[in-house]
Amino acid sequence: MFNQLYIQTEYSILQSSCKLEPLFERLVKDKVESCAIVDEGTMYGTIKFYQACLRNKIKPIIGLKVNYLYDDMNSSLLLYAINDFGYKNLMKISSRSRLNNGIVDFEYLTKASLGLIAIIPFDESILSRYHQHHDDKAIFQIIDILKHTYDILYIGLPIPQALIGFNFNEVYHFYKNKGYKLVALPKVSYLNSDEMDAYITLKSIKMNAHLYKPLEAEKYHYLLEQEEVEFLFREYQDLIDATIEIASLCHVEIEFGKYQLPLYQADLDTSVYLKELCLVGLKKRIQNFNYSYNYQIYLKRLNDELNTINQMGFNDYFLIVYDYVKFAKKKGIFVGPGRGSAPASLVSYVLGITEVDPIYYNLLFERFLNPERISMPDIDIDFPDDRRDEVIKYVGQRYGKEKVAHIVTFGTFKVKLAINDCARVYQLPDQHLKQINKCLQSSLSLKGTNLSLKEAIENNIELQQLMEDYDDIKKVVEIAAVIQGIPRNISTHAAGIVITKYDLVNYTPLDEGLDDIYQTQYESSDLEILGLLKMDFLG
Repeated sequence: MFNQLYIQTEYSILQSSCKLEPLFERLVKDKVESCAIVDEGTMYGTIKFYQACLRNKIKPIIGLKVNYLYDDMNSSLLLYAINDFGYKNLMKISSRSRLNNGIVDFEYLTKASLGLIAIIPFDESILSRYHQHHDDKAIFQIIDILKHTYDILYIGLPIPQALIGFNFNEVYHFYKNKGYKLVALPKVSYLNSDEMDAYITLKSIKMNAHLYKPLEAEKYHYLLEQEEVEFLFREYQDLIDATIEIASLCHVEIEFGKYQLPLYQADLDTSVYLKELCLVGLKKRIQNFNYSYNYQIYLKRLNDELNTINQMGFNDYFLIVYDYVKFAKKKGIFVGPGRGSAPASLVSYVLGITEVDPIYYNLLFERFLNPERISMPDIDIDFPDDRRDEVIKYVGQRYGKEKVAHIVTFGTFKVKLAINDCARVYQLPDQHLKQINKCLQSSLSLKGTNLSLKEAIENNIELQQLMEDYDDIKKVVEIAAVIQGIPRNISTHAAGIVITKYDLVNYTPLDEGLDDIYQTQYESSDLEILGLLKMDFLG
C-alpha cells in the first residue's frame, strides 16, 4: 500500500491549508497505514501530528523539508527520522534553519545526518535545473555528495502530470539506469482539489500580494486517494514499493508523561540544601518560635512538605523559583505575594517565594502538591510589566542560553480576520465587506470567536442570500470558512518560560526569541506532555 511521504500541514505557516483534524479523517477513511509530516523548515505541528497518528492507529513518520545552498543555488531536501537519534537531529536541523533565515548550511547537514533518510524532491531541487540543461556531471556530483552524507538516499518523483516541463518516463529511466533509488512523492498542500483557492489565498497573505499565481504543478498538490496514486503510478510499481520500504525503516518513539526537570546546580545534594534553606527561612518567618508548641507545628508541616517534594523529585524546581525570586528582590523588583494554590505551601512561604502563612490561614498543601495525583507544581510569580524581562534575562544567564526558552504560541485566523484577509486578497468592494460583517454581527455577539463560519453559512439565511446574489461574496466567505482556525502567525507566550536539564534542542526544535533568549517550536500543551517544566513569569 502506498504511503504518503510529503504532507505539509497547516503548521507550514501560510503554505498549506491542510488542517490536522480533517486530514486524519481522510487518512482513516482511506485506510492509510503510515504517513509523514514534512513541514517547511519547521516542526511546529510534529507532536500534534504524532499523537493524532497514534490515536488513529497510523504509523507516524517524522520528516522535515530543508532548504540549503549548493553551487550558489537554493535547493530542497526532505529528511526523515529512522530512529530517536534521527528525530533529535531533525530538531537540531530545524533549529538551525529557523535561526538562519530558513537556510541550512550544507556543512551542517553533513554533521547532522545520522539516523536520517534523505529524499531529493526532483522538481523542487537543483536536480531539475541541471537536468534541464543536460548537465550530467553536475547531477552525479550532487547526488554522490548526498549519497556520501546519507546512508539511505532516494530521488522523489511527483505524479506524472505534476512533472511540468519534463518527460516523466525519460526522467524515471535516466536515474533508474544509473542505479539510483526512486520513490513516488506526490506533495500534499491542501486536502481536496476544490480547496486550491484556500491554498492560493494563504500564499497570497504570506506574500502580502493581491493574488498569488500558482505554478502549474501546484494544481496537483492535494491529497490523492490510494486508488488514484496506484493508477497514476501503475507502470512504475517500484516507486510505490519504495514508499513502503521507507515507512518500514522509520521507527521514532517520542516519550510522553515522564518529567524532564531542570537542574538547579550540578554536584549539589538538593534535598539537603533545600532543607537547610527552609530551616533558616522558618526561623526568620516565625517571630515567636521560642513557643515550642507553635514551632513544632510549623516544623512538622515543613518536614512533611519537604518529604513529599523530595519523593516527587521537585527539589530543583523549588530552588530555581527561590533563586530568581531572591534575584528580583535584591534588585528591588516587586514580587507578587503568591497566587493560585502555591500559597498553600509552607516551603514556598519560608523560602520567600510567597507571602502567605498557610498554617495561619489553614491552607492545605495537598491542594498544591499531591503524590496521589502526580502533576507538575505550578508557582506563578507576578513581576511589574516593565521589569519582568530583567528576571527572565537573569534566568537565561544563570541556567544557560541552551537551556532556557520562551514558548511559542500561534495566532490563528478568527472569523473577522479570515474574512478581512480574504476580502483584501480578492479585492472585495468595501460595501460587500460591510454587508458580510453586518450579517454576522448577531452571530458574533452571541458566539464571539467560537463562531464557526461553516455553521454560519448553513444557518444564517441572510448570509445565504448574500452569497446567492454576489459571486465575490460567496467566494470570500467560503474560502474564509476553510482557512478559519489555521495558524496565521507565530507569537510568544505571554508568561511561559521553559527550563531544561540538558540542551533544549534534545526536547524541542528552537526559534528566534525575545531578549536574546530562544523560543521553542513546540507550544505549551506539547511541552507539557513531553514532561518539560514551564514557569510563568506574569506581568
